Amino acid sequence: MKYEAKKYLKLIIGLLLCALGIVAMLNSNLGLSPWDALNQGLNKIIGISLGEANLLVGAIIVLFSLLLKQPIGSGTIINFLLVGVFIDIYIYLDIVPKGDFFYKRLIILIIGIL
Repeated sequence: MKYEAKKYLKLIIGLLLCALGIVAMLNSNLGLSPWDALNQGLNKIIGISLGEANLLVGAIIVLFSLLLKQPIGSGTIINFLLVGVFIDIYIYLDIVPKGDFFYKRLIILIIGIL
């Protein structure tokens, strides 16, 4: 059981860092990954938060996986449930800087990608 707890702790830390990177790329205003661009499009068109869009897309993917009888692991479920929440928390807390000139935005983008 100790191994399982350690595995899920690493997963959650990774998801926190992933969400932080997404918000950094968003705040750089220089581009997003394709999935995050989809989520941002839903955010703009439907009026839901970026995290809610992430959750919606994840739920649809999981639903299609179930319909196609594909195995879904616990990490997949935890990922789609938490990343969107973490994104919205980071945006709400406004802890990721926004760039006011190109080179600062570029640095924020590179940090987000890493």
